[in-house]
Amino acid sequence: NVFKMFHYLGITAPMLDIACFPDHLIYADGISGFEYLRVPMGQEVVSYFKHPYGSFHREELLRALIKECQKSRLIKLITSAKVLEIEEKENG
Repeated sequence: NVFKMFHYLGITAPMLDIACFPDHLIYADGISGFEYLRVPMGQEVVSYFKHPYGSFHREELLRALIKECQKSRLIKLITSAKVLEIEEKENG
């Protein structure tokens, strides 16, 4: 559940603004409409996972993530560049 990560990063609020929250996930035959499975996604998911299940349009998600990155002094966004090396430090 990506909302657990959003919570950890402190960016839940802007993600709630762009997400849609289905009441159910439905697996159905695209031609006949026969419903094979219906999974409740509301309060049941929040109770179990402690976070909601949301769906995003990719562009809205990426724009929101860029906006949040731009707010952080710990993140430097560089376009048209290749990552050649990553250095991990013990304190993150």
